[in-house]
Amino acid sequence: MRRLAPSPDAFGVSLLPADVARISLTQRRSIWPASARGLAHGRASPLATQPANANGHHRPISRWIVATDLVGQAEHGHESPAWLMTSSRRLADAVNDLVPRLIEALPPTARDAAGAAWRDYGEIVLCDTREEIVATSDAYACEHLEVHCADLDWWHARLTNYGSLFLGEETNVAFGDKVSGPNHILPTKLAARYSAGLSVHKFLKPLTWQRMSRDACQAIAPLSARISRLEGMEAHARTSDVRIAKYAPGSNVDLGSPVEV
Repeated sequence: MRRLAPSPDAFGVSLLPADVARISLTQRRSIWPASARGLAHGRASPLATQPANANGHHRPISRWIVATDLVGQAEHGHESPAWLMTSSRRLADAVNDLVPRLIEALPPTARDAAGAAWRDYGEIVLCDTREEIVATSDAYACEHLEVHCADLDWWHARLTNYGSLFLGEETNVAFGDKVSGPNHILPTKLAARYSAGLSVHKFLKPLTWQRMSRDACQAIAPLSARISRLEGMEAHARTSDVRIAKYAPGSNVDLGSPVEV
């Protein structure tokens, strides 16, 4: 991955290398979980590569759609990064040229927010392979992730860290936020690495339980005893000892060395 020089009017956006075009937009404003307001203005990311038409042939990526989607997310606020990850230097240069022009065409409030966000947090990242793009996207863990690529099923199967995924240029983040859902309360600030968006599951209380046969107990107890003693927890270990003494009296199993301190 390499960093390329931005155009002079690119609001300070930095350019890096890639294999398939992808956009990642993220607003680094609140950590998940956070206030409703912070979540409502969470990060977003579009990702772009070569989409295929109905006949399976590649069709050009629309630089206008990519750039417009980036600006649409930068509008959220002064600290809302807009990230494009792509393997196409041609697309990177085109988007780098278009974004400042699209920002200048916005009304004053949106222009101020998007201009600052692109200037201070905008990135165009070029990767060498689509696998590298996936790895980079998962590291960024965007709240919203758009994929403008061919073989959308390939991307869907491999991308894992995002709040909500938008597959193909026919959908976008604004659709999900305003109309199509399924959710607008999503993990921000890297929380998509370990958490999902708000759903009914957040209000459920999973209960775990276990039950063992005596044979299973005799297999597990020595392991528990040895681990407990290695950790210096003699009382824990003895909860295993008493079961071995009851279920396998005279057994010669290794229960570890008793803790002496």
